Amino acid sequence: MFIANELFSGQMAAANIGNAFPLIWQETMAPLQDECPVRPFEVVKSIIESEYGKSINEVFATFEETPLGAASIGQVHRATLNKDGSNVVVKVMYPGVEDVFRGDVRTIKMFCQLAQPVHVPPLIEIEKQFMTEFDYRRESEQLDKVRNNMIKANISGDDAAQMCMIPKPYLDLCTKRVLVMEELKGNKLVVELKKDMKRQMNRMEKSLEKFGDEETMEKSFTKEFSLGENGPSAQEYDTFIRLLDAKRRMSNVYSTLYNVSLGWLPGIKKKEYEGKSVLPINHAKIIDELLYIHGHQVLVDGVFNGDPQ
Repeated sequence: MFIANELFSGQMAAANIGNAFPLIWQETMAPLQDECPVRPFEVVKSIIESEYGKSINEVFATFEETPLGAASIGQVHRATLNKDGSNVVVKVMYPGVEDVFRGDVRTIKMFCQLAQPVHVPPLIEIEKQFMTEFDYRRESEQLDKVRNNMIKANISGDDAAQMCMIPKPYLDLCTKRVLVMEELKGNKLVVELKKDMKRQMNRMEKSLEKFGDEETMEKSFTKEFSLGENGPSAQEYDTFIRLLDAKRRMSNVYSTLYNVSLGWLPGIKKKEYEGKSVLPINHAKIIDELLYIHGHQVLVDGVFNGDPQ
């Protein structure tokens, strides 16, 4: 049985909540975000059928038995709906996790009442907040509210030009232990940013092994292109990307001339062309947009979203 509060604490460390955790803690706890031990498909199936009161095949046309990921209180599977063939992800809560969490917190509170009473009030507030995690109906309603707020503010939507996309929950299929939402393709933001950094360093014929760690590599990358010790602004990053794009275009022109003049000769290898995918991501712009999105949620909508994956 998973110890829910320990996993929650590990997830907070992995996400570096409050910028309070060292890098080694973040890396060690990272698997707790979506790589926890999974439950057998038969357990997941029985939960879904118990919640719906019908066979899983009556609701889902397809349902992948291997989960996309598993966190502290549940795991997520990819599926398609019977009613319209929509691609969805299904989040299923593990049996008994709510009771385990309540028991763990009760034990900690009893200890604190005897040894450290000053910590009891914060624990009570933490317990109230965490208990909201154990009702997916409430989570789906909050997701729907946040999504509609972002669409009304012209921040989110199906248009690729929008700052973000928020999955649509299927409220009629959401229960206390099952959450069904629209599937959005993509990877974790932090994973893609790290991959982009490594890709650009490789273009400069440098590698993470040479620098020893990502922080040193990022400092070298910043220094290489005179981006400033505190990092570039979004506008500076755009200028930098435009310069790289111009260099890419000139390289492609040279490759074209080479290929049509010499590349057709026997034994001569043609030069490859570079697409726009080689250009770096504007990291600074992403940070600006995240601050704007969360600022709007907090200051305008009065909602704090603590799970920006």
